[in-house]
Amino acid sequence: MDNSEHHPLSHSHLIAQAAAETNLKTASGFDCGSNQDCLQEDGSGYYVFTTADTGDSSLTPDHFNWMAGGKKTNVSIAPWYDNAQVWGFPASLDWLAQASQQAV
Repeated sequence: MDNSEHHPLSHSHLIAQAAAETNLKTASGFDCGSNQDCLQEDGSGYYVFTTADTGDSSLTPDHFNWMAGGKKTNVSIAPWYDNAQVWGFPASLDWLAQASQQAV
């Protein structure tokens, strides 16, 4: 958990975060230990979102709240994820587009 974050996670959230980190390490092929920012210079890798990233102390990032309105009412991108950060949605799409154009 990010030390600058002052909202401790519940036991179930800690377990879910650990599982997410394990999945991200496996899927990306990168292991940055406990560092939640494992983005590489070329944009590959992973970033584990925290409540601090959302700007809303009551919001813990999960599989659905990156979409505005949650999973049922709205499928637009939530403002906290649609930003200019290197981990934001636009940067993720830019990386994906560039990676898809590289020869294998």
